[in-house]
Amino acid sequence: MYYLKVYKNKVANAKLSLVTPISIQTLLGNIKNESSISNSKPLQGYKELFFWDLGVNATNKINIGDTLFIKSGNDLFRSKIEIILKDSEGGIGDAIGWALQFKSPWQNPIGLIDMKRIVIDRHLENKIEDEIETGSKEAKNFYQIKKDPYEQKKPASKIQDEPSSSVSVSPKKNASELHDLISQIILLKNVSHHSEREHESLVEKFFLYLGYNYPVDIRYRVGHIDVLINSESNNSIVIEVKRNWKLSRQNKDVIDQAYGYASNIGSRFVVITNGDYYAFFDRLRGLSINDNFDFELKLTQISDKEIQLLKKYKKSSLL
Repeated sequence: MYYLKVYKNKVANAKLSLVTPISIQTLLGNIKNESSISNSKPLQGYKELFFWDLGVNATNKINIGDTLFIKSGNDLFRSKIEIILKDSEGGIGDAIGWALQFKSPWQNPIGLIDMKRIVIDRHLENKIEDEIETGSKEAKNFYQIKKDPYEQKKPASKIQDEPSSSVSVSPKKNASELHDLISQIILLKNVSHHSEREHESLVEKFFLYLGYNYPVDIRYRVGHIDVLINSESNNSIVIEVKRNWKLSRQNKDVIDQAYGYASNIGSRFVVITNGDYYAFFDRLRGLSINDNFDFELKLTQISDKEIQLLKKYKKSSLL
């Protein structure tokens, strides 16, 4: 089923839990009251989710697996419903940081996956209005609609602030994954306050694209190492992750830090990254760090040539 929730103006809470995913470990640690702690147990086992609360009437209409659209001002959020919770005390919403409405707790949080944030242009606005007109109203400003309005959009429409890039989106699965990752990087850059963990999440998605699996191949917090890839192989990769969007090879302290970790455990490869910028070093290339430097790239500006260079770091190449 397709459902659409319409807000005439931009909703402040969207920035907290629709623009970027919520770390479940952090969320569970911030829930205070016992009732909400109990109600949040179904979240255990998830790494991160997006969240929203449609209110009790709309929540009674939806089911896990439905596609949910949320129109907030000039943004359209498209997602899949992954989990539906009941929390009468509102402790989950408080832990997320949602502002209260009429001082009432948020009692019906839902977890969402496969989130896309789309700019609404005139063409998409017309499609949304068509779906509202032909759909059925299920609750206040909440509609069951017949079609995905975004899939009907003209090809020229674009995702929020999508950069010009030589990445072509083909029907192939890995190309689509890279396109989605680039979109998530752009969204995170538009958020003023974010944690290093959110950058690490981007890194994980990048290495998933390269063929690695979590948690078998991708591991967090191995000693002081932020992310360790392929730990059981001679071709393991030590990754140092920073929040600094201006990270580059000029940050010698970051490179030295990563090299120290790699030397301790005998890793062949060293990577420094902020989730967009990556610098790759192969310690078998020479005796100095400069000799070890392999290549660097920005995913938001990636070229076909750089995509070819990445083949060296795919799991299938390093087995």
